[in-house]
Amino acid sequence: MEIKELHEQIAKVGLDLQAKVKEIGEQKLSSSDFKVFEEKNTAEWNKLKDELATIKTPQLSAAETKAENIEKAHKAYDEFIRKGVYNGAPEVKVLTIGDPATGGYLSTPEYIAEIVKGITEYSPIRSLARVISTSRGSAEIPAEDTLHTAAWTTEAGTKSETTGITWGKHTLFPHECYALVDVSNWNLEDSAFNLESELNEAFVKKFAVLEGTAFVSGNGVGQPEGITVEATVAASYKTTSTASSGTFAAADLFTGFYALKSDYARNATWVMNRAMVGYIRRFTDATTGQFLWQPGMVGNPDMLLGRPIVEATDMASAVAGSAVVAILGDFKRGYVVADRLQMIVQRDPYTQATAGNVRFIARKRVDGKVILPEAFRLVACSA
Repeated sequence: MEIKELHEQIAKVGLDLQAKVKEIGEQKLSSSDFKVFEEKNTAEWNKLKDELATIKTPQLSAAETKAENIEKAHKAYDEFIRKGVYNGAPEVKVLTIGDPATGGYLSTPEYIAEIVKGITEYSPIRSLARVISTSRGSAEIPAEDTLHTAAWTTEAGTKSETTGITWGKHTLFPHECYALVDVSNWNLEDSAFNLESELNEAFVKKFAVLEGTAFVSGNGVGQPEGITVEATVAASYKTTSTASSGTFAAADLFTGFYALKSDYARNATWVMNRAMVGYIRRFTDATTGQFLWQPGMVGNPDMLLGRPIVEATDMASAVAGSAVVAILGDFKRGYVVADRLQMIVQRDPYTQATAGNVRFIARKRVDGKVILPEAFRLVACSA
């Protein structure tokens, strides 16, 4: 018989005994009848207790036997029934969050309504260059190719026509960049965040990265033309180290700086990778011993040979091969960024409707071009 059934029967015998005592008090049962009932029920009570003692309870080890622990079982049972304790310790059901059923479901984590986002690095050429807007599919900028010549003459000397001025033009064709993302309707409806807003922010960052790379090293085919790739700049205005292959020295910075015309140098900016900034910070003037790099005052950029330094992640990060390690130039006069279409985001709920998705397409049209190569000097390693 199970312990639960024994408990129920013992309780029933006790209730019957209480009922008989009540009947005697109400003179419904004679003392002789009660004596017979008491003997019968007492025998049944003892029988049930003996049977209960034969059952091993969870408090007893498997090695304990009935003969050795009958008294102990009686005492433990009585203590448990009357006081709800065993060997002085209360019988409790421990609630823990480790088990969902014992409290885990009630211990919910706090949700922080904030998305952890890393820093997105991109080359800030746009902030240095001249930026224009165009409402057409292309933009043309006239350029002066050569100036007319002049000559000396005497008082009565014969004057002949000098070589005339020639003109040219630079044409910018805004190229298109895009990003396409499909998002399920459920995600848009049930997300704790405004996903459309998050997508727009991500599009802005990715377009900045894409165009920043192109402004530095783009090949001009289906994308903007980069300063370090443009043929005229690379061929005519590159200052190459005369040291051994894959190196450059402090002298090369001086050479590049003083090769730039004075008017450009007055408004010039150094552009290089952060790793290269750390590299050139060790350079010193061979004559004075002073460091070439100088820290900027509060709110001002660091300086190199008296001109500010701007960090660009797309520039070479290591001294190797024939890498262009630095650009020095008047970006406002030498490089133009042409915007045809600022970023727009199209929300398309139809194309992917059968799949339960909404398609977001972000687009932008922009071009970049070197229009005055002599406004730049590139410092590069020896090949």
